[in-house]
Amino acid sequence: MIKIYDVYLPFPVSVNTAYGGRKGQKRFKSKAYKAWLADAPKLILPECGCITFPVKVRYTFTMPDKRKRDLSNYIKIVEDYLVSECVLEDDNHTVVNEVSIKTDGVNRGNGKVRIEIYDTQRKEGI
Repeated sequence: MIKIYDVYLPFPVSVNTAYGGRKGQKRFKSKAYKAWLADAPKLILPECGCITFPVKVRYTFTMPDKRKRDLSNYIKIVEDYLVSECVLEDDNHTVVNEVSIKTDGVNRGNGKVRIEIYDTQRKEGI
């Protein structure tokens, strides 16, 4: 696999806190989600343009504190941002067909997520 994209983003909000709205109401972005979007950098497109082919996305989370977290709840926010910035055409299984998640410890008050995207169809040296 060949790495085609590598970027750091601020530690995202959980999907559980990203939206407001009660039963029967329309969902809306929470203040915390809007603040995260404002802090997230404008992304540069990959050399290949908006990714439309199958890729593996590797997430490495640097935790902002020692709280226990369900990391799966943070991926949706990051993937939606990658789609909104046209790094990924979509986050469905035809584009993102493999995901890995890991942590690299705690950096108190300075959490972040590293996103590495790999082309699953091309091999090194080809």
